[in-house]
Amino acid sequence: MSKMSLTVEQEVAVQFVYADARAAAELILKNESMSDYMKVTKLMSELMKILERARPNGAKLSGANKKAVALALLGRLISEVVQESSMLASLLSTVESVGEHLLETLADIGRSLNLSVEQEKVAEAVCNGCCAVLQAILKK
Repeated sequence: MSKMSLTVEQEVAVQFVYADARAAAELILKNESMSDYMKVTKLMSELMKILERARPNGAKLSGANKKAVALALLGRLISEVVQESSMLASLLSTVESVGEHLLETLADIGRSLNLSVEQEKVAEAVCNGCCAVLQAILKK
């Protein structure tokens, strides 16, 4: 996998989330019942969750920074955790071929889910407001 150069802010984010990311990587990458694609997908998903919650320097990461950090961490963690050379080569090849597309797909799904949650909140608020108005009118 090609080595990505990160900005100082991105490296700070890597260090900030590294322990949680490493723990997730250990669990996922050592699971022999999963295919390489499944391992890469699950690890990318976990990294995105970790980065979404992360607040290095007290602020959320921008989308571009999360993307760069997730891709860099994915390759770094696989290289550090996987010892067997053919498995390492296979996982890194999988990351090289699908990593960025996978990240974009998971981000699109996440945005859609967040939008759905926001739409549900708005719908609930509207329903609650309408119900309160109707109850007030019916009580008269």
